Amino acid sequence: FAGLIDTFEQLKQDKDKGLLVISHQERLLEIADEIAVIVDGKVRIAGPGKEILPQLMAGEKAGACPIGREW
Repeated sequence: FAGLIDTFEQLKQDKDKGLLVISHQERLLEIADEIAVIVDGKVRIAGPGKEILPQLMAGEKAGACPIGREW
């Protein structure tokens, strides 16, 4: 897992490349520039990772998704 994180962080430095990662791992989400939460095939919330991740983590600690649906 650590090697995967290192690879993603190296790829992030190259602004000419893009990478789409689908994950539930908080550590992977922390290095994302953008995050989109998709529920039932619809984007429910999207935006800069630094804005979206705290909302997701707050919802997880409360036991509910911040977009109004149970995890």
